[in-house]
Amino acid sequence: MSRSCLLVAFLAVCGLTGAQGASTMPRNSLAYSCLRSPFISFFAAGPAHRSFPAVELTLADPLWRSGGYGTKRNTIPHSRYGRVVEIPNAPERSKSLALEICNAKQGVYEVNVTELGSEPYLLGVRGNAKTDNGATLSLQHISEKGRIRHYRFIFRIEEKRLILNWLDKDDKELMKIEDSEW
Repeated sequence: MSRSCLLVAFLAVCGLTGAQGASTMPRNSLAYSCLRSPFISFFAAGPAHRSFPAVELTLADPLWRSGGYGTKRNTIPHSRYGRVVEIPNAPERSKSLALEICNAKQGVYEVNVTELGSEPYLLGVRGNAKTDNGATLSLQHISEKGRIRHYRFIFRIEEKRLILNWLDKDDKELMKIEDSEW
């Protein structure tokens, strides 16, 4: 094999390795490119948003499309999952692992959190739309490796107001469903 072929092969391998590493780098939030459509961010963050927690997130939307860790089929259009910097000018204090959805459908969402470590983390849902308000729900947890948490929430818009609430097992809407663990 000639030296030029070896050089091309070496550069190709280095380029692929670099591209794989880049996929774990945080990106700016999808919210900045979704200002004219309903937007949802289902996220997990370390305390004070200074770290990425050891969790995996999955979500099913009202049309039973899915997103998040390991999702390959029936995915939610205009969505992405991964490490996010929520405030581009302050990346050190705005880190989260998020499933973000642009043009989010109104209705009930089902979410799962698989805990992989034993650290505290914030779990939240943030919604924005062309309304008079935005909304955020949050829970504070201390993870237990191997535990899977299941939640449901409703996202809707009524009379120019965005409504975002947790749902209990009887579909009753609640702003708070658990006490904080930290």
